[in-house]
Amino acid sequence: MTTLGKTVSGHRGGSPVPGLTLRAPAKVNLCLHVLGRRPDGYHELASLAVFAGVSDEIELRPSDRWSIEVRGPFSRGVPATDANLVVRAARALATQLGVSDALAVVLTKNVPVAAGLGGGSSDAATTLRALPALWGRAVDSDRLRSLGAALGADIPFCLGDEVCVLGGAGDRLTPVLGWPALSTVLVNAGKPLETRAVFSAWQAPGSGPLSRPPTDSAGIWRFMGAVRNDLTAAAIGLDPTIAEVLAALDRTTGCRVARMSGSGGTCFALYGSEGEAADAANELKSVHSSWWVRATRLGARAQVVRCDA
Repeated sequence: MTTLGKTVSGHRGGSPVPGLTLRAPAKVNLCLHVLGRRPDGYHELASLAVFAGVSDEIELRPSDRWSIEVRGPFSRGVPATDANLVVRAARALATQLGVSDALAVVLTKNVPVAAGLGGGSSDAATTLRALPALWGRAVDSDRLRSLGAALGADIPFCLGDEVCVLGGAGDRLTPVLGWPALSTVLVNAGKPLETRAVFSAWQAPGSGPLSRPPTDSAGIWRFMGAVRNDLTAAAIGLDPTIAEVLAALDRTTGCRVARMSGSGGTCFALYGSEGEAADAANELKSVHSSWWVRATRLGARAQVVRCDA
């Protein structure tokens, strides 16, 4: 594929080009049970996935050529080429819809990369959700999900809005209606972890299927105490700092449960209130200044899209 250069202009012929600015929220796996390895090489999973209140930002503008610029605190190592999942998703949708227009993309990476937060998948899914409006085309959700699944197992979830139980390779979705927003602290110590390497290091047996998640407060805490992330030991074997992060979270005042998200290495702790989460985040920042620490909320998607005139 042709390598793409950086975006050099947000204007065409001296006039503003209509476009979209979007937020792509991080995904957090509140638990992840590995049921076994499938004949196709993927793993059968059972997970409860939610959206976080931290996000990447994507700017999409019509252009006379395809281009992408990657900015932000976590831009290092993210390709500004056709290999970027945002560009792959956009070009695949353009081909399906018969759209010949190119796009200038500016991707600001605020979410750690290779961190178990589904950043690339959310970026691609958010782009797929937005482009039909930008191009003036109608696309049904099943068509978008099919296209997304071909690009990555996390994309179908990231195309939606709801908290979901994920099955299959992560692409079979069962919405959990009524799940409340939970206060959390997210922590990443800075070492990227490749999903394939963590799954390769996983050793059976895993946990069993998930029971139906409750949505009442007492039931949620019981549920979270009973579930687990089966990839934690494998991830710690590749990056022992994850164990340090989990221990630090567990020691914070008000921590109800501490877990790793996805294939790592981002970890989270849940708290009973936003105030407790904010205090815990400040406590961690004061001791571990090099860690990425964010107090936020977990729940259904709260995407903000701004249409530029």
